[in-house]
Amino acid sequence: MEERGERAQGEARGGETDRVDDVLASWSAGQPDLTTTPLAIIMRINRLSAHFLAEMDAGLAQFGLTYPAFELLATLRRSGSPYRLPQRRIADTLGLTPGTVSLRVKHMVSQGLVMVQPDPADKRVTFVGLTDRGVRAFDAAAPAHLAGEEDLVRALSAEEQAVLAPLLRTLLLSFEGSPTSLTPALAAGLRVATRSAPGPAGSGPAGVTVTAVTGGSLAARAGIRRGDVITAVAGRPVRSPATLSNAISLAGRGQVTVDVYREGVPRQVTWTVR
Repeated sequence: MEERGERAQGEARGGETDRVDDVLASWSAGQPDLTTTPLAIIMRINRLSAHFLAEMDAGLAQFGLTYPAFELLATLRRSGSPYRLPQRRIADTLGLTPGTVSLRVKHMVSQGLVMVQPDPADKRVTFVGLTDRGVRAFDAAAPAHLAGEEDLVRALSAEEQAVLAPLLRTLLLSFEGSPTSLTPALAAGLRVATRSAPGPAGSGPAGVTVTAVTGGSLAARAGIRRGDVITAVAGRPVRSPATLSNAISLAGRGQVTVDVYREGVPRQVTWTVR
């Protein structure tokens, strides 16, 4: 049934199929009981992302920029004069780790596009600001870049784009939460780090390690502690900070069970979302 649905989508575009259809057909032939609709979505998003990034990099090369550099310039430019933001804020806005942003900023400083300034009131805070050269580079590249993005989605009508954009927003919100609030994990009071694989025998399964619990939060009231390893939320496996937020988001309201591993012992706790 899933495979027939995929073929029907291809036929709606004049009978054409793509390479993902070939993959789905192989799965259908070899293991017909598998549900392949999620695979159809994720594979296409991944392939499109690779095409989009390559095209955007090519378009920006004429301005001496890459897409990651342009993305950071755009974040600073739209913040308004004096075009300066804390480095942590940039990382949160772009959905990147602080380390990745630090490397990107270091490279752009060497190009004269941005400058780094410590906060005089708090030496732990670093501000990143546009230089005059950075402002000129962004303003020169932006019109061509936006026109290029329009070309990248031209295969979809305006009506189809209007349908797709909110669907993608819903999917992204389940991982990141709203920028006006917190990620689902932070809203529950959890800071975690990836525990990428099970440790040695007896040390526990894969999951995420709790690095901090906010006092009075859902997680604190449920009894979750620093050092616990969260392995599942509402029965959904947790493998990374992103999948933790996704699982919390999908669990919705009501009683939510959380599987944790503490001091060599598996436990299950419950919190209630009203």
